[in-house]
Amino acid sequence: MNRTSLITLAALVAILGGAAVWYAQNRTDAAERDDAAVRSRVEEFGRRLASVPLLAPADAAAAAMEEQYREFVAPDLLAAWQREPLAAPGRLTSSPWPDRIEITGLDYAPPGVYTVRGNIVEVTSADIASGSAAAVRRPVTLIVEWRGGRWLITGFTSESALPEGWQALDHEGIRFAYPPGFSVRTGADLGGGFVTPTIARADAPASAFDAEQTNLIDAAFVIAARPGADSACLSFADAPQPPNEDAISEGTINGVAFMMYRTVGAAAGNRYVSELFRTVQNGRCYEIALVVHTGNIGNYPPDTVAEFDERRAFDVLERMLDSLRLPPNQ
Repeated sequence: MNRTSLITLAALVAILGGAAVWYAQNRTDAAERDDAAVRSRVEEFGRRLASVPLLAPADAAAAAMEEQYREFVAPDLLAAWQREPLAAPGRLTSSPWPDRIEITGLDYAPPGVYTVRGNIVEVTSADIASGSAAAVRRPVTLIVEWRGGRWLITGFTSESALPEGWQALDHEGIRFAYPPGFSVRTGADLGGGFVTPTIARADAPASAFDAEQTNLIDAAFVIAARPGADSACLSFADAPQPPNEDAISEGTINGVAFMMYRTVGAAAGNRYVSELFRTVQNGRCYEIALVVHTGNIGNYPPDTVAEFDERRAFDVLERMLDSLRLPPNQ
């Protein structure tokens, strides 16, 4: 090989080497841009989760998904979520609520598919006020694909926002979640509170709280509504023992203002402790009654049962209350 050929070959090698370096550098730059774009996409999607109320009426939940998710989610996946809201990510209870998605890793698989791993971080008002770390993190995996000139979420897998075994009732525009061990009925004459007719009632025996060897008899979550927005509704003036104003407190559940009154009743060796929540929506007085029914501990033979801590039952009933959605005001 003569000198000219050697020079030409060396030049060609140099050109090809430079081209390889240029391609590798540009591919690295492109990959970094894609990584950043996918991260940004998923993080912004995570900030939308709290704006989608999964237990709202089905049409309202679907409309919220359309508004909040359509920019980020592939149409087929979005349509599936709209058909079955409880299979979708979003806000299930008033507290905690999903605040963001924290990404822990992502993998690229050509052509144009990312697997993104992370956690849905849920917070409470107390977390925000105290600046403490969020107590709830639910693992999540997303599939993000390049479709139609943009990155879209095409797959989503996470732990259910409902605790394991919980189910949801959807009846007459009302939704709430309830745990294993509760039996649910719907009807107009189910009893349990001071407002009639009833709409739905969820009951649990002592076994649902692993409290068979206590004086707990049962617990109930009762929803009722009557026509009219009279003053007696929010003042509880129609209760068998009307409360003083000081005994009534005010709060908000999922954006709806409620008045709350706690009452204790007794009859024939039975004790009924009720937390009553009332609001007026669409010209109707709604009452949600959380009732814990125990037997008088003095009526049991000595050393046969333990006294039940009523707070254990109310913690569960109040979590059910946090999941409540009433028909929106028209």
